[in-house]
Amino acid sequence: MAVAVAGALLFVIGVLNPSRPRPVTTDQLGPENGERVAAYVARADENAHAATGSEPRWGLVSFDSAVGIDAVRDISRSVRVSRVLFQVPLDRVQTPVVSVAVGASDAALERAGEFAAVQVGQIGATNERAQKILGVSSARLARGCDCVVGVLARADPAALFGLGQTPDVRVVEVLDTDVPYGQFAVRPLLPAHRDIVGPGPDDGQVPDR
Repeated sequence: MAVAVAGALLFVIGVLNPSRPRPVTTDQLGPENGERVAAYVARADENAHAATGSEPRWGLVSFDSAVGIDAVRDISRSVRVSRVLFQVPLDRVQTPVVSVAVGASDAALERAGEFAAVQVGQIGATNERAQKILGVSSARLARGCDCVVGVLARADPAALFGLGQTPDVRVVEVLDTDVPYGQFAVRPLLPAHRDIVGPGPDDGQVPDR
């Protein structure tokens, strides 16, 4: 089933290059598996309100629904977007989440979907259904679909908090301290998560590209 496709990527996305040894991490941005969505949103809001000072910190911006790269470009005007998190939305079908590092330019953002498509294409499929899911996901990402579910951003606490007031943004979580890049995990609050964070149904028909 597609659980095999999404298992490694759907709920825990590290910010280190996967080819390098990963250090033990204790910090995380994003909800816990099995956590109630309302509890996570309240926790993230409280965290963002409590963050003070002018030193830049890392923050996770989760969108209410999958958006296009234009929405990310708008956010990048006020904060430094470091990673873009993609997931192709398919009704009642589990699809993988991939994380793409981006440079501080519009050109880098424009190409992020292409890199996400390549990443999905490199995931090994365990059966015919999984292979079809990966093929559809890769093709739609390459075409520039509205498939961004979150971004990892860096800015001062006030700027990160302000993102929570912008259209399409569901919640912003800010790290308590200035944890170095690569020393924390990132797992976005997916648009499909409405009650409890966890795997959704995977019994839908996979469309043709």
